[in-house]
Amino acid sequence: LLPRGTIEATLGEDFRFVPDPNLPPAAGIGRDRSDIVGQVKIDLPPNLTLVHQFNIDPGDGSLRRNEVYLRAKFGRSSIDLSYLKLPPTAADPTLGDQEQVNLTTNIQVYGNWSVFGEARRDLAKSQMLESGIGLRYEDECFVASLGFPRRDTATLNLKAASAVIFRLGLKTGLTGG
Repeated sequence: LLPRGTIEATLGEDFRFVPDPNLPPAAGIGRDRSDIVGQVKIDLPPNLTLVHQFNIDPGDGSLRRNEVYLRAKFGRSSIDLSYLKLPPTAADPTLGDQEQVNLTTNIQVYGNWSVFGEARRDLAKSQMLESGIGLRYEDECFVASLGFPRRDTATLNLKAASAVIFRLGLKTGLTGG
């Protein structure tokens, strides 16, 4: 027997009477037929969610965009893992094709204390993009964290750098209504 949960699937395609030459070809929406877009979501509450989003070129059936997201929760601890394969974007064509894997985790260690970590790697270029670790405290009144992120690549005017970030968030008991 399968655990309780849901499976959702969506599939669609856009048709145009007149193609729009102003839209970038990589966007998959400027021709008379758009890419076939879809999403499959498997939700097994409260611990597991898997989402797959994709674009398929209707001309040759190739996978133009592929995104997979997995979230697993264990009490107050969680792990998020994602894989992205994206075509070049019109916003920044210098990026080219992107293929990345991302990992974010939050592990409760004692009471209201947890440690967190994150890593993002470019698979196409075989290099780390970002990574970081930190310590977090959360109770009913506030959230505080001390993190040590590192950006391993330089883009435009931003150089590779490390930082120390302290965050403090206050919670309220007010609800809308």
